[in-house]
Amino acid sequence: TGSLFSQTYTLSGSVVNSESARPIPFATLYLVQQEKGTYANEEGKFIVTFDAAPDQLIISAVGYQSDTIMVNAANVEDLTIVLKPTDYVLETVEIIG
Repeated sequence: TGSLFSQTYTLSGSVVNSESARPIPFATLYLVQQEKGTYANEEGKFIVTFDAAPDQLIISAVGYQSDTIMVNAANVEDLTIVLKPTDYVLETVEIIG
């Protein structure tokens, strides 16, 4: 009989704006295989533990383009994730009263 050993990894880092390098507070980070997520704090920093690698990490924030990266045992600490701001063009709304 064999035994299974599960290794736990700690994923940590920060999420920043591609144009200003300023932190993006409260960005959402989601590990697809683990079905586990977390939020960055007000300084854009995050930490989450997971049991298996590799996994896809989806990063999103309001006003920014989402990104997906692969994470594995070699790149789990001190990640700097860079998101690009999105340009929203709002249509003109005419109110007649």
